[in-house]
Amino acid sequence: AVVIGDVQGKGAGAARTTALARSATRTAAHFENDPAAVLRTVNDVLHVWFDGRISFVTAALASLRRGPSDTWHADLASAGHPPALVRRADGTAEFHGGGGLVLGIGTAPMVADAVVTLAAGDSLVLYTDGITEAHVRGHWEQLGEEGARRTLASLDPGADADTIARALTEAALAH
Repeated sequence: AVVIGDVQGKGAGAARTTALARSATRTAAHFENDPAAVLRTVNDVLHVWFDGRISFVTAALASLRRGPSDTWHADLASAGHPPALVRRADGTAEFHGGGGLVLGIGTAPMVADAVVTLAAGDSLVLYTDGITEAHVRGHWEQLGEEGARRTLASLDPGADADTIARALTEAALAH
């Protein structure tokens, strides 16, 4: 499984929340195969941790399992996090998953889930709003999820993970 998340705030408090969310995710994933159930458990831990303070975490978790004929199935779960992008071997890029509500706010978390099949040469791309909310100071037009998708679709078919990561980073910095 792979996970990505974003913590509200900065500084020591946000660092402590990050450490707790990471630990809770690893522990829950050790006992639970369903990514949505893992994120619900993380919500329970964070809700107690925040104890009425206003804070939250977004997260996306993908659990990978082998499928038939050299395919993989990615079980996706999202709690307030941007949707995953799947870059197909032919160079097209599409959204999968996303949604749900942030973790730590309430006792009944709303976690969105989806399943996507990955074939040879496909890439599953998880990212944070640091990419999509990139904008020039004083101008509020953001790169956005569609800008991230267009960036991936503009790459040559067969682009490797480093090329994909570099392209998204450069698009965010340029925007």
